[in-house]
Amino acid sequence: HRGMVNLACNQQALFGLQPHHRVLAFASISFDGAVWEWLMALAHGASLHLCTDEDRRSADRLADFLERERITHA
Repeated sequence: HRGMVNLACNQQALFGLQPHHRVLAFASISFDGAVWEWLMALAHGASLHLCTDEDRRSADRLADFLERERITHA
C-alpha cells in the first residue's frame, strides 16, 4: 500500500488535485495504468468519468466527451 500512497501524494504535488476536479478514466481496467487514473480521482475526492469504447476510439467523440464532462485532468 505504500506505493499507492506515494503515488497519490506525488499526484497531489504535481497536479494540485481538489474535490471539484474531474478526471478522465481512459485506460481499460485490465491495464495497470488505469490505477493511475482511478487513484488520481478517488484518493483526492475528485470525480472519475469513464468514457465508452466508442469514445476512446474516435478523436471527435473523445473531444466531445471531454468538453461535455468538463474534464480537468486526463
